[in-house]
Formats: sequence, structure tokens, C-alpha cells
Amino acid sequence: MLKLLRPASICAITVFISQTNFAENYVQKLSVSSNGNYVITSNLNRNGVLWDLNKKTHTKIPDPVNIYSPQFNKTDNEFTWQNDKSNDFYIQKPGKTPTKWFSPGFPVYSYLLVDNKLIATDKQWSVYEINQNNTKTAIKKGLNNDGIFTYGFPLSIINAKDKHNFISIGFASDWDKLPISKGIDAYSAGKIKFKRANFSLLNGAVLWNLQARSPIKKLAGNNGKLTGALSPDHNTLLVGDEAGFLNICNLTTGHCHPTLGTNISKTNNSSECSGNYSLNPITSIKFVSNQYFLKIISGIPVAILYQLPNPKPIKCFKLDPNTANSLERSSSIDSSWREHLLVTGKKHTDGIIAYKFDPKKLTLKETWSANTSWFDRHL
Repeated sequence: MLKLLRPASICAITVFISQTNFAENYVQKLSVSSNGNYVITSNLNRNGVLWDLNKKTHTKIPDPVNIYSPQFNKTDNEFTWQNDKSNDFYIQKPGKTPTKWFSPGFPVYSYLLVDNKLIATDKQWSVYEINQNNTKTAIKKGLNNDGIFTYGFPLSIINAKDKHNFISIGFASDWDKLPISKGIDAYSAGKIKFKRANFSLLNGAVLWNLQARSPIKKLAGNNGKLTGALSPDHNTLLVGDEAGFLNICNLTTGHCHPTLGTNISKTNNSSECSGNYSLNPITSIKFVSNQYFLKIISGIPVAILYQLPNPKPIKCFKLDPNTANSLERSSSIDSSWREHLLVTGKKHTDGIIAYKFDPKKLTLKETWSANTSWFDRHL
């Protein structure tokens, strides 16, 4: 069973509290189908909820769900989730009975499906390849002082351009500047004398080769907790951090360069908000078209619009005040770039808020706000 660790940030120190009952039952994980028809969410009470954005209805998954697991994959309207008690993975379509798929034997915190294999992370920031016989092979080894207990959030993995590559997104530090050839952990790199104090040097943004099960390159230039997004053409990786830096990385060269500030004026393309948001932690980055993307910052309900390859912000949108945008809620925000759709969880309930982006008019409009229960709908 997944042991939920709910972080609270105080003066840049992350404190962890293990809880089983919550005053708030908000969305922890949210995933949008690529065709924009459905959203799958999980909340702190381990309920999975499937939302139909066209009919504006929702259906609950009857089994307890690992709160980090529900997600849509490459196939439209086909989603996967992990049972929180058995750790079995299921694949399902809306209105259909779920089919048991993988049994990794541990709670999964982030995962990809590649060539009928499950690529998954655990709470110690290890990465494993699991085949359909449930044979587990380590790709990235998590060490004792890695992971959720240290950083307060899971290691994320996302697809890369080549299906045999993937990208891990975690916590950036000055260790990212040390070449992989010098060592993949502090002990092998000669940075510490005692092996029992060892730690990984691959916890930032790293491009991996799945076939070789080895790192290709580090994508340095950020600091602290990371969030990332891959461009629709798979050539560019956007990496944001809790220090407010947003880097644009070329996956072919491995070179990263920063965006040029976030000082927004209301005169910029009829911007809905203004100010300097350069020091605000970045909660999430999501593409809402093949070129336009939104940067959602922590603490203020706004989204800042950019267009690749231009590193300058275009305009700022106001979001619903109930939009979840705190740093630990990055996994409760997702988008469908094909359908120009952004969907977020709510701050205090297990509901969702849907937005539609117009790439011609450069507008972002709220289209639906909903909760699962009568009580929540009247908060």
C-alpha cells in the first residue's frame, strides 16, 4: 500500500507528515486524454475519478487507487491506474471493465509505457524496467538518502523524442554540472570518502537511454524542485524550478538557455495581469498548442504565455482563484495541446477546472468547474 507523505514547506525546509485521514480531499494526480474528451484524477482519499468533459459528468473507480498512478497514455480514451492495496496495474477505457496488466510489486510514483514494458519510479527515486512477466530490472538505483524522504516529492519521468529514451525530472543542484563520465554517484566520483553517505548525482533533469539502461546527458542550469514539459515535436525540453528559473533545452545538443524574465505589462497583447513574477516558484509548465505553452506559478492564480522558440513572455492570464497552483500540486495540472485544453485540480476539494486556449486570439477561458460531491459543490 502506498504510504502518502504530504509535504509542508517552511522557510525552504521540507517537513513530512504521514497521514491517513485528511481535512481536505483534493486532487493529487490529474491526466487529460490527448483528444480532450476525458480527465482522470485521484484524490487524497485514494479515489479515482473519470471526468467526461463533453457530457460534464464523472464516474468513480470503485477500487482504492494509488494517488500517483492514474493517467492517460498514448492511446485516446485508454487510461491506467494502480490498485493501492494489491499494487496491480490496470488498463481501462471509459464505461468498460478494467483489465489487469502489470504487477510491479511496489507502489509506483511516476511511469511510462514503452513497447509493452512499464518504466516506473519508486519512493526512493529508483527507476525500473518491468516486463509483462513482472521481471524487474533497475535502470537508476535509488540510494538511502534519495527520494521522497529527502525532497518531499516523487521523481518524475517523461517521454523523449526517441521511444528508447526517457527523461527524469527531480531536484537540480550544482552536482548537475559534473559530467556523467566523472561518476553517477558521489562515492564513485570521489566526492565523499564513506560509501554509507553516498548519494546519486543523477537527481536533476537527465536524459536516459532505455536500451542501455544508462544516462546520456544531464541538462543543467536549474535549482531545486523541478517541473518539466516536452514540446509536441519532442525536440525541446522546458525545465522550471522553485527558484523561478525556466530553461529551454535542446535535446539534440543538450544545451539549455534561460527565458528572458517575466515582467508582464497589461499593455502586452491585452494581458489580464501585470507584474514581475521572476522570483515565483514554477509549479507546472504545459503546452496548449504545438508552439504555445503556459507557465503556472506558485501562490498566485496566473498563467504566463510563451511561444517557442521565443524566450520572452507574451502575456499573462488570470486563473480561477480556486485553481491548485502550490508547488506540491504540480501533478494536479495537465493539458491536451492538440485540443488547446488546460485542466487543473482545485485548491481544497477533489474537483477540477477546465480552460480553453485560443491560439489565434491568444485567450484562455474557463469552460467548466466541477466537484464530485454535493458538499464540495457548495463550498
